[in-house]
Amino acid sequence: MSNNAYLRTYGPIRRFQLFGIIGGLAWPSTITYNQTINHLYSENLGPSHCANLILVQTDFGQVVKWLISDQWQKVANALLSLARQLELGGADFIVIACNTVHKVVPSTQDQLRVPILHIVEVTSAKILELGFRKVGLLGSAPTMTDEYFISHLARYGIEVLLPVEEDRKMVHHALDTELTRGIFLRETRGRSREHPVPTTRPIAITPGKQRSALTAPRPIGLAPFDAIIGPRVPGEARNKPNMPQHARLSYTD
Repeated sequence: MSNNAYLRTYGPIRRFQLFGIIGGLAWPSTITYNQTINHLYSENLGPSHCANLILVQTDFGQVVKWLISDQWQKVANALLSLARQLELGGADFIVIACNTVHKVVPSTQDQLRVPILHIVEVTSAKILELGFRKVGLLGSAPTMTDEYFISHLARYGIEVLLPVEEDRKMVHHALDTELTRGIFLRETRGRSREHPVPTTRPIAITPGKQRSALTAPRPIGLAPFDAIIGPRVPGEARNKPNMPQHARLSYTD
């Protein structure tokens, strides 16, 4: 079920709904999802409040081996197993703390009753809401080159600009050896600022909290858009995390 279909069927995310999070892909993103969701709850309901959520986690090292060897069916099987654990645990919907594995979400969703909120859909919706039609994209090698992300954005009329091949390799290497391990070296930040995306870009998508480090501090003219917590652009609240529109919480009983 798509996010729009979810909203039509169930309405906005409600206060007492149970979040299901698939984490461990890698653990820094898992922490960011947990912190962001709970921050939104406490910000809206008071400092003692937190989200109702359940979290399952797998060994990212094993998933990496499957990704390297292009064994996407094994990735899909693992994702389905984790999603079913959340479904059995009573989750009302599922989010995945990793962008790359969203490639197999369609085949996984078909075998679940609980909807998965797809990161590309909510990101696309927010980009259009902000009035952008051309974006730069930073992420893992599959994210930047595989059709599952770029073609999805194209369906919304969004043009994607990518770094040149050498810079894509640099970004992927930084993700693989540093950011997915909670590390971000100063020299990596310096290299990422030189030529991260083509100079005509108005906004850069960084699909995952650790990826947003690649654009901070941002190059002149670049508005970073973190696919987890939303954009940092003029007109947005600067002291709050901003979830993509279709993932933003509506606190109703």
